[in-house]
Order: sequence, then structure tokens, then C-alpha cells
Amino acid sequence: MSVEQNFDDNIRRIYPAVTLHKSHFWEKEDEQRLVFLNQAETIYLPINLCLKAIHLGLGFPRVYLPAIEALLDEEWGVKIYQTVYRTDAYARWLLKKIDGTKWMSFADDN
Repeated sequence: MSVEQNFDDNIRRIYPAVTLHKSHFWEKEDEQRLVFLNQAETIYLPINLCLKAIHLGLGFPRVYLPAIEALLDEEWGVKIYQTVYRTDAYARWLLKKIDGTKWMSFADDN
């Protein structure tokens, strides 16, 4: 069996588990996947039509926020949330850029 055939066989064997099952580490994540069966050509979905929000974890280093911001186009309307832990519960705070320079956290979407 050639290397290419071996690779192709393994991909066909594992793709259902990889694409159709979610790791228990991310079980509370609201993720949706599209699977096109019997699709001969590659389909590209523009990220600006798919991405609605980014949720930053508790330990997310804020120094990386400019890198995320640089990847997003303001017209897309993608919201950025910071996960916070207070009073024995997790919450999400909306991050908004104020005056084009400072990021501020808001407890709700308003």
C-alpha cells in the first residue's frame, strides 16, 4: 500500500469521529457544524457570514486581544466576550473598544 493510499484510508476511517463528535472538554460550547455528504468540490464559507462571537476564557492573556482584533473586520459585527467568575458563577461580559484605544467590559449586551 502506498503512503498516499494509507493516509487516505486513515482519513476516511477517522473523519466521522473527528468531524461529528465533540470532545468532552468543549461539551458546553455552542458549536454548529455543517457536513456536506457526497460533495465533490470544495465549498468555502466566508467567515464573516459564520462567525458571530468570540468568547475569551478565564485565563486568556489580554496581550493577545490586539491580534484577535486585527483579524476581524468591524463591519462583520462580531462580538467579543470575556468569561468572568464572580459570586460563585460564570458570566460573560461584552468587550467594547472605547475611543478606538481602550477595551471596556460590560455586564450585558446593551
